[in-house]
Amino acid sequence: MRVWFKFGDSGRDAHVELPAAPRVGEGVLWVTEEESPDDGAVIEYRKQYRVRHVDWTISERLNMTATENPPVLIVHLEHVGEL
Repeated sequence: MRVWFKFGDSGRDAHVELPAAPRVGEGVLWVTEEESPDDGAVIEYRKQYRVRHVDWTISERLNMTATENPPVLIVHLEHVGEL
């Protein structure tokens, strides 16, 4: 299923394919990697979020079907802390 994450702390969003989506109240650990501009080393950032609410997006305009183009879940996250 296509899951669209909206990050409350940055206003950014990202989408991923997952077998299931996190439910309201559950925690999400979001891990990103960047290359250091100084030496090119990979830096890993870890942020903890909690699911604030989830919206199902269903639209005929998007021609969604269960097998070819499944519905999108929009998962709204609130920032909890850094790891």
